[in-house]
Amino acid sequence: MIVAFFIVCISTPAFGQLGSQHIASHGTVIHFPKLYGVNIKYVNWEKWTNEEVDRELADIKNRGFNFVRLEVYFHRFIDWTTLTFDPLRNQTFYDKLIYFLNNLEQKGLFVEPLLMEPWKFGDYMPWWWTNSILQDRIRFFYQTYAEWLKNMGWENIVCITLWTEASCYLEWVDGYYIIEKNLQNYYEANEDWRNWLSQHGMVPVDLTMDNINSHIEQYIAWSRTRFNEVTQMKANAVKEGWSSALVGGEIGHPLERCGTVGPFHASKYLQLCAKSYVDVLNPHDYVDSTWWCLEPYLDTNEDKIIIADEIGPPFYRGVYANDTKMWWYYMEPKMELAEAKGKGFAIWSWMDYDERTWGLKDANFNPRPVLELVSGWLATR
Repeated sequence: MIVAFFIVCISTPAFGQLGSQHIASHGTVIHFPKLYGVNIKYVNWEKWTNEEVDRELADIKNRGFNFVRLEVYFHRFIDWTTLTFDPLRNQTFYDKLIYFLNNLEQKGLFVEPLLMEPWKFGDYMPWWWTNSILQDRIRFFYQTYAEWLKNMGWENIVCITLWTEASCYLEWVDGYYIIEKNLQNYYEANEDWRNWLSQHGMVPVDLTMDNINSHIEQYIAWSRTRFNEVTQMKANAVKEGWSSALVGGEIGHPLERCGTVGPFHASKYLQLCAKSYVDVLNPHDYVDSTWWCLEPYLDTNEDKIIIADEIGPPFYRGVYANDTKMWWYYMEPKMELAEAKGKGFAIWSWMDYDERTWGLKDANFNPRPVLELVSGWLATR
């Protein structure tokens, strides 16, 4: 049964304070609350003391949130050569991670412990994804993480997410990325592309920008198929580690409408899909109009849970968290849309983490007026 662990967690009173609803997932009806959450960046929480963890999670709870999306660098415990998991490889970080996740459960906060993929799954690896060594590492990584979460017994985990943000620049599926970044794994990518053309009755050509454009339909089919295959491999690995876990994925927004690059950028040719391999769709939205990125997911008739686990104002166009009026102008409709048509959202983000004013709080934990606006909005739910 895919979702047994959710039924257990809802039986705890702390998790039912904001109400619940029925969600059908692959024929199984479960109780699942609306999620009102925030993102917490790894570069923030790794530096927090235990006292700061206690204080910030209590503040998140007291302000009406019930959900945290947390970045986790699980690869710090992996030996890629022997494919073994050992917390002693970084005991300090492991203890901090355990403390944080325990605290989330104790405070009645749901969590999406976002598995941050390591670059190349180990040290320098000049391999395209079809390489068997790389595939073994990817499968081990996701299976071990899922099994670890299951064995730890936390009952507040929403889903295990496969993709952080699968929109563009995906080195494992986007041949253009290989070309643009001049990566050493170009050889295997090029051979994979040439074999694809040959198998489909075409004369093989090298993977270049000119050939991508002149073989655009074939490039779309190739890259989309590879994305689906990688996604399915990761989803299977999660289920092998924890059969009842929900698998989530930010599988790419509608690339012909969204993104920060022009419509002819080669990475937009991907036309990502892979919806059939995940239980939870996790759209992200940072653009001006909620219709662009959220609506195509929220209006789907597919049997999917939809959680917009990254929403924010259009940061890249000068609207920051300290511009209270504009921030609220863009964000209130997105929150209402994700609540009405989806299963909830997580705001990007709880705190600033670089020179930009991203957060509901600044880098010194001082709340901005936008946090008061969101807290007041949550009080009416």
